[in-house]
Amino acid sequence: MPGPALVAPLAAHVGTAKSATYVAKSVTEAVNAAAQSNSVHSSPLLSDLKQQVAARTVYSYGVAEDFKNIEYGQSPLASMLIKAFETLIIADSTSRILFAPPSTGKTSACKSFMKNILGNEEINVPGMMFTGGATISNYFEFIASCFPGYETDPGVAFKCLVAAMSRSDTATQGSPWLILDEFNLAGEDNINLVFAENLFRQVAEKKLNFNILFVTQKEEMTKTLLGMNAWQKISPLPGFTIPDATTITRAEMAPKEEDVRWAKIAWTRRQLTAVVFLRFPDLEKEQSLIETKNGKTVLKDVTGDMTPTGALKLGGRLVTMLKKADGLSGPLQKLREAEEVDSDDF
Repeated sequence: MPGPALVAPLAAHVGTAKSATYVAKSVTEAVNAAAQSNSVHSSPLLSDLKQQVAARTVYSYGVAEDFKNIEYGQSPLASMLIKAFETLIIADSTSRILFAPPSTGKTSACKSFMKNILGNEEINVPGMMFTGGATISNYFEFIASCFPGYETDPGVAFKCLVAAMSRSDTATQGSPWLILDEFNLAGEDNINLVFAENLFRQVAEKKLNFNILFVTQKEEMTKTLLGMNAWQKISPLPGFTIPDATTITRAEMAPKEEDVRWAKIAWTRRQLTAVVFLRFPDLEKEQSLIETKNGKTVLKDVTGDMTPTGALKLGGRLVTMLKKADGLSGPLQKLREAEEVDSDDF
């Protein structure tokens, strides 16, 4: 069961907080507005958002991000997303959760998914992604804060977003994707849970015709969201649990927590090296730092127990020392222990 530090009792959000009530009402109004083509369609923000959704824009810490800088690096998480996407081209009335521990590459994998999968010329599915720090306490307001001038009017901002995401040609071109990264906290009065619950209820009732993916590093949050509707309205992405979520929902049963295992996300030394070379291409030229095994090139100081964040920190230190030494003659054994960090910006 979720700990009290993360999630308060769900009953607490029913009619007790004006902010939570406002969020629930705003989600419903946004869906109705999109369906009825009302005055929100005259908002200048809507026109901008339609273009951004078509371009699969990623808002990172409130700023639209340039896709040119997205790191991919043969991420095992990205590979899992690709396999899951094969079964989710068309929205199936179920929202999804991607859960993985911190610093395993969730954010970068989702960005790569937006660019390399949804953005593939043959697929060309629109979408939008929001990401920020690991402690977003009010995701509804966080979304609005990405749009200058709408920080104090999140209801209108969300109406425009829903209208921009909605489309009628999903049968031929696929359903858009809304990715909400760093969905880690319940928030005051469970406001983020209220937001999530109202979103996936609208998807389940087919009032929203796009896919919603909640991305989190908190297993407690994952269990809480899944427990709201016994995996029926919201479930893990296919392939991310053992047994597979598709099998569980098809059987219309709520699994016991002890019967479900999360698929292991294992980065190989080769994959970690690819990430480092992508960020620091000059290191690939330093033969003294590289070894080749079975025809595969890896950095000598990258170990299999590192996270992508740890490997990148190692790469940064190698570059710094190369600049200071103007060339090195041997591997940097003393950098073998790269410290880990809690953030999941990678």
